[in-house]
Amino acid sequence: MVESPVSEPNTDDRHLELQQHLDPILGDLIDQFSKAGYTTSEVIEGMRDVLWTRRMASEKNLSHDDDSVPEPSNEWPAAD
Repeated sequence: MVESPVSEPNTDDRHLELQQHLDPILGDLIDQFSKAGYTTSEVIEGMRDVLWTRRMASEKNLSHDDDSVPEPSNEWPAAD
């Protein structure tokens, strides 16, 4: 179960808090793949690649959310 953060956003404490919550979960995941026959390095590299892809997709989605598309207008500039 994931615990809610206690620390304020955008602080070093919050970053450390998140790391402390993630470490055992990621450690268990690495152990599961290692027991299945992957090396620890393979698992960590694979996780890094997946996380990078997810980050890029997330940033792309955020930038698209920020793009405002103007409403179509029936007003045409007057001809000189």
